[in-house]
Amino acid sequence: MQALKIVVIAFVLFTFAGCTSSGYLEMPSMQALSWQADVDEPMVFDIAGAISVDVQSFAGNVTVVADETLDRAWLEVTRDARHGFMRQDEAEASLSQIDYSAEMINDETGQVLTVRTWTEHDQPYQQRAHILIMAPSIKDLTIQTKHGTVRGEMAQGSVDIDSSGGDVRIMTEWPMTENVTIVNKDGDIDYRVRGDSTARIDARTVRGRVLQRVRNGRLIIESLTDHDTLVATLNDGTNPVTLRTVDGNIRIAVVNEPMRVGALIRDP
Repeated sequence: MQALKIVVIAFVLFTFAGCTSSGYLEMPSMQALSWQADVDEPMVFDIAGAISVDVQSFAGNVTVVADETLDRAWLEVTRDARHGFMRQDEAEASLSQIDYSAEMINDETGQVLTVRTWTEHDQPYQQRAHILIMAPSIKDLTIQTKHGTVRGEMAQGSVDIDSSGGDVRIMTEWPMTENVTIVNKDGDIDYRVRGDSTARIDARTVRGRVLQRVRNGRLIIESLTDHDTLVATLNDGTNPVTLRTVDGNIRIAVVNEPMRVGALIRDP
């Protein structure tokens, strides 16, 4: 278990602490090196067809990936405490105060994996619950978190994300024709879809830029568009795609292969 903790911490440091806006890596800080983390045993769910995902987390990264090679849904939670240098023992002891629930429910849309996280610690801002969900096929995404990144890959349905303190990336090779709402703060938004998707786009940022690259499909840009605003229609779509962030950029790409991108995105 101790070796697993070291691997998790190293991964978190590389992915979320060492990357700068210029794309270079920095040495992790002493405070970051003092973080404590523990990975729980995965939860596995039998499913019938595509599922939707509903996550409400007090804080932490949320990653949801559809992988057609799987035959069941899979959930892994990493408890993370960041009390800082010289408080490692306190941080490790606090991991047990992070808790969560997960269940597969049935509603009018089908099966929904519902995940909730919380903490009883008196300094919740020092803690995170990182969530990784994988399933053969994913329809709708509903995610609420803060102090973390949000990443959704290969979803097919609607998207509703409310986040802060990290970047949001939604990309899929399925045509997106449902409603999309992404509200973020202190982070970028990347929205990458195929050319047969549709949208009524309303993208706005404060203290950032809205960038778009449309290589496929037909985009009609309206006069309200500026460096920090994009109002446009993709393929005569009427489904709202509403993107909002503060202190971050919004990048929209409509391309042949939306998934062909590296860890860092510097342009649409």
